[in-house]
Amino acid sequence: MPVRDIAESSGERGAALAELLVSILILAFAISAVAGVMFTTKLRASASEDQEAAVRHVDMLLQDLRNYVTADTSPIPEAPGAPAWHLPSDQSCVACWALSSGVHDVTPRLPAALRDPPRSGRLTYTVTDVVMNGETLPQVTAELRWDRVRQ
Repeated sequence: MPVRDIAESSGERGAALAELLVSILILAFAISAVAGVMFTTKLRASASEDQEAAVRHVDMLLQDLRNYVTADTSPIPEAPGAPAWHLPSDQSCVACWALSSGVHDVTPRLPAALRDPPRSGRLTYTVTDVVMNGETLPQVTAELRWDRVRQ
């Protein structure tokens, strides 16, 4: 049976330990890189979902406002809103016509995730009177603002 030199034997053990430490270090870098990519993807997906929801709510608002286009705003049973011709979530006035000139705040239409902190979203629409072919028509511009959450 061959006898090994003690110095030679401990050198092999030291090399094996160094290889093990290097492989653990490489594995740690790989895991942290994958975790970073997953975290970034999750944040971007969340922001994208918020933007998609915002566009959906602005579009629903504009669709609802089409029901309020009329030349006669006198109260009739078939009129949308309560009171008649008033957009229910409009906080800017109590009983005004949904398409009366000015800025209308309809923030309550937003879901809590966009409306409450940290987003603190605000949905408004502005109605301006535009003269077209001798007629005064309402022109609507909707705006949704919210705070960008930094994570």
